[in-house]
Amino acid sequence: MDLFLDPHSAPFAVAAIILAALTVLEMCCLLIGFSLSELIGKALPDDHGGGLSGLLSWLNYGGVPVLVLLMLFLGMFA
Repeated sequence: MDLFLDPHSAPFAVAAIILAALTVLEMCCLLIGFSLSELIGKALPDDHGGGLSGLLSWLNYGGVPVLVLLMLFLGMFA
């Protein structure tokens, strides 16, 4: 537990806490009957112009919900 509360590992601990909170929130939303990741995915535009869109298309953006990609990056960072 000391490693988790160490000031040097604070960014990683915050990422793990955000990941856990998003997981609990998504599970609660699924129990109610809707998906938070689908709600966020519909709010974002489907622009595939250029720039950062090339990286996102490489990550299969559009095929994978944005919340899942965010949780993946948080998990890898934590």
